[in-house]
Order: sequence, then C-alpha cells, then structure tokens
Amino acid sequence: FHSLHIRGAVSMFEDDYLTAARLMDLALSSGGGGFFSKYKLLYDLEVCRKKMGDFEMAYSVQALRMDMLGMFNE
Repeated sequence: FHSLHIRGAVSMFEDDYLTAARLMDLALSSGGGGFFSKYKLLYDLEVCRKKMGDFEMAYSVQALRMDMLGMFNE
C-alpha cells in the first residue's frame, strides 16, 4: 500500500498523472493502510484525477473520502 502510494505521489510530482492514478488505484485496491493513510491516498488520487481532467472520477473519489470522514465522526 505505502510503496504504491509513494511511487504514485512521485509520479504526480513529475506530472505523470496517468501513472500516478494507476499506482494509487492499485494501492487502494490492495486493502492495506490505516484510516489516515487511506484518507491521504484518496485525497492525492482526487487531486490527480482533477489534474487529468477526469472530474467525474475525481468526484467519485471525493465522495469516498467524505464517507470516510462520516465514519470517523461516528
């Protein structure tokens, strides 16, 4: 989880958003990471999707992130 997220973040820094999104999607599907790590991954993935111009997917990721906040508040 963490290594995929870090590699994705590096790809984002290098403006390679397609690779970043692929790596972060893999990290998300791996099932690892704790609450805060997963929240940060979703935030980064949302930013990545916005940079790619994929606003529909960015909105979906944002909704997942907001659901996590709702669970945290309960």
